[in-house]
Amino acid sequence: MIQRIQSVYLLLIIIVNVIYKLILNTFSNIIFPGYSMISNWTSSVYVYLIPTILISLTSLLLYKYRTRQLLLNRLNIFFQLLLLASSFDNLISFNIFYILLLINLVLINLANYGIKKDENLIKSIDRLR
Repeated sequence: MIQRIQSVYLLLIIIVNVIYKLILNTFSNIIFPGYSMISNWTSSVYVYLIPTILISLTSLLLYKYRTRQLLLNRLNIFFQLLLLASSFDNLISFNIFYILLLINLVLINLANYGIKKDENLIKSIDRLR
């Protein structure tokens, strides 16, 4: 499982998001649409971190099912782009949150590339039999 490079990328996504929550903790100034100012901090943490970490962890654990991994990674990409688009009006103010979104997008795309590469390798081996 961990020998595959896409597993390392998915593990990096989890580690980066956990470090962001534990050390930096800069969610207090991000306003997500549809949430009140009172519950802004707690809702933004749960709206962003929990799904990202859970989807990445599930994708990491489903290493035997490459098509399901690709599906979960596409869902995670959609979620990242949705968050980026929902906070697009606040993009002018520089925040590390946007860098985190871009890092996650790059790592998910690299993981997808590795999964597709493995899938093509398995298909080519099946053709030789």
